[in-house]
Amino acid sequence: MLKESKRKLLVVEDNPGDAEIIRILVEDDFHPVVAETLHDALERLKADNFDVVLLDMGLPDSEGVETVKKIKSQAFHLPLVVFTGFDDKETGLQAIRCGAQDYVVKNEAIKSRVLSKILQYAIERHQLVETSRKQLENIRIKAKLLENVADAAIAVNLKGEIIYWNRSAEVLYQYSAEEAVGQTMTALKIVPTASDEFITALAACKPLAGQME
Repeated sequence: MLKESKRKLLVVEDNPGDAEIIRILVEDDFHPVVAETLHDALERLKADNFDVVLLDMGLPDSEGVETVKKIKSQAFHLPLVVFTGFDDKETGLQAIRCGAQDYVVKNEAIKSRVLSKILQYAIERHQLVETSRKQLENIRIKAKLLENVADAAIAVNLKGEIIYWNRSAEVLYQYSAEEAVGQTMTALKIVPTASDEFITALAACKPLAGQME
C-alpha cells in the first residue's frame, strides 16, 4: 500500500541500473513506475494517473527532443523533467521549449542526491504556470463578455491606472481603448458616473499609487 504523501512518478528509462538508482534516490517521496520504451510510457500514461514524468531522451524507439514532444502530446497536463547522460545546454533549452520543466544531467543529480527535490520543484513550477494560465483565460473570457455590453465597463489597478476599457466606454467617453489603457481617470479628465462605492475605491488608489512608486 502506498503512503498517502507519496506522489506517483513515471520513470521513462531503458537502463535498469539507472532506473534502480532513480528508485533509491526518490523512494522517500515518490512511487516510481518504470517504462523502458516510449511506447510503454505512452501506454502507461493512458492507463494510469501520474504526478510527474522523469524522461531519458535516448530510448530504443525514440531519440532526442522528439521524445519530449511525443510525451508532452500524450501528457500535456503533467510536469516533465528530462534526465540525461549528456550535458548539452542547447538540447536542454530545446527540451524546455518543448514543454519540459527542467533538464537534469544524470551524474550531477546522482552525486548531489537532489533528484527528489528537483521533481518536487518541477511539480510546483508546473502548478504555478497552470494557475496563471487559467487565471489569464478567465480574464480573457470575462473581457470578451464585457466587450459588447451596453454599459461602459472600465477596470483600474491599485495605482488607479486603467487596465480595461470596453467599446461602450469608447463611445461614452470618446477615447479609444488604446488611448485610455495605462492612463488614469483623472488624466483623461473623466468624472465617473458610478456608485459611491466605486468612487470611494478609486480615491483609495491614490495613496497606494504614491507608496508603490
